[in-house]
Amino acid sequence: MRNHKWRRCGRYVAAALGIAAFTVCLPAVRAKAAVTSDWSEPVLLDKGDLNGDGRYTVRDALRALQINAGLYEADEQTKERADVNADGLVSADDALLLLKAAVGEYSNFGYEKPQEERVIYVDSKSYTTGTHCFRTLGEAVDYVNQHAPTCEEERITLRFAPGTYREHTTLTAPYVTYEAMYPDAEEEANLTFYYGCGMYYWSISDGNVSASSNHASTVIASTAHDFIAKNMMFENSYNIYVTEEEREDYRKYARGEDGNWYGNALTIEQREKDIRSSKNQTQGLALRVDADRSAFYECKMIGRQDTLLMNQSNRVYYENCYIEGTVDFIYGNGTAVFESCTINSPYNAGHITAASTAETQPYGFLFKDCMLTCDPTTESSAPKEESYSLGRPWNGPAMVVFYNCRMDKHISNKDTPNFDRFVQMGGNGFLPENARYAEYGTMDMEGNLIDLEVVAPSYEKLLTDQEIQTSYAPYAFLAAKYNPSTRQLDEPDGWNPGNYPVVPLVLPGEE
Repeated sequence: MRNHKWRRCGRYVAAALGIAAFTVCLPAVRAKAAVTSDWSEPVLLDKGDLNGDGRYTVRDALRALQINAGLYEADEQTKERADVNADGLVSADDALLLLKAAVGEYSNFGYEKPQEERVIYVDSKSYTTGTHCFRTLGEAVDYVNQHAPTCEEERITLRFAPGTYREHTTLTAPYVTYEAMYPDAEEEANLTFYYGCGMYYWSISDGNVSASSNHASTVIASTAHDFIAKNMMFENSYNIYVTEEEREDYRKYARGEDGNWYGNALTIEQREKDIRSSKNQTQGLALRVDADRSAFYECKMIGRQDTLLMNQSNRVYYENCYIEGTVDFIYGNGTAVFESCTINSPYNAGHITAASTAETQPYGFLFKDCMLTCDPTTESSAPKEESYSLGRPWNGPAMVVFYNCRMDKHISNKDTPNFDRFVQMGGNGFLPENARYAEYGTMDMEGNLIDLEVVAPSYEKLLTDQEIQTSYAPYAFLAAKYNPSTRQLDEPDGWNPGNYPVVPLVLPGEE
């Protein structure tokens, strides 16, 4: 977390910027100023005795208030003023002045009522307080789902304090934004859970129904269109680490009184012994996006298998995001543009994509200016060279394009023994030869162009300069939604979250 300081009276605190959405848990007064301190230590104020011992945990009381730069005059007789600079930083003496104004000691301080229903705070560590601050993700999502906006002007923003929010949630309300309260904090706002597909948990129908893709850590439902996320982390910890919550929730494999087997083939102890082995691996979704016109900026998606699912043939945009996984970890039938993202494969052997683009659906996944890396994490070792394919088709003839991407040595080429640049998924009948895979301007990690005529299989399309600027341009992927009912694109609605150059809409193959 950035540590801003501003010198004035010998003791310093940093003020939190942003519109708040709740009242201070003192007298019910709203003000235009706020201060906060270190995340863990209270601040000893220089004057005043507000709670009997001369100490006040400033972060708890004043995080709820909005701060604006300027001089805040507190009393006409004493002319005491709080001086707040343009960065929102204030000294401890002035912090006390703002606090006294907030609790009503000064009557003519400038007050400004915030729009309470538009900004919701989520804080698992009790740094913030008030009527629109929730301690759990589930409570906040339930509130938003019950007070769903009906238009862009009514958009609701959920601002997350740093911390781990270990809950499975489904957002159904449209026009909602998830954003980290402090993007530069050392601890991220992490929405995580542990459900593994096919596994049984007591929290799912009393252990009688196994987890599925509906049980992704975070689900953005089809009704939650126009969703935005900024600086958030979405994680599924299955196959990565085991939490105490998972230990208690996991239903072990056992024979019931009716003679049938219920639960999982592996005990939790067996999984913990070798949690990252391929034999124990199963799908564990961090994020499922069913909502059209969803956009993610500087977010992280962490998992092993099936990390990120885009469903319902909807449009999704990712910018400067980090996506991690091993097997089929970017998949589904959605239309998506990945702009300047890092696609990391820290574990040995896998497949980047598993697109299930419909045959009549013209667009699938576009990776533009992305980095395909194989950087190991603290829990893994680096993958072997040429141990990853760029993808394999799943439930349909996939459409995936890599445009000006840099690829590390873990990506296979057509000469890799028994492992092509694109491969078939088991025996599902969808062959890479019948899919729509394409590349343009692929480079190594140093920026040197790779000769695609050498490494690409014969069935892969190598795009021309003209094609990448017209039918394969990023704008073309996102300008109109594919309609599965009519099996064609709807009328363009102009959705362009990446501000790409607008091009005439010409479908691939019709140039």
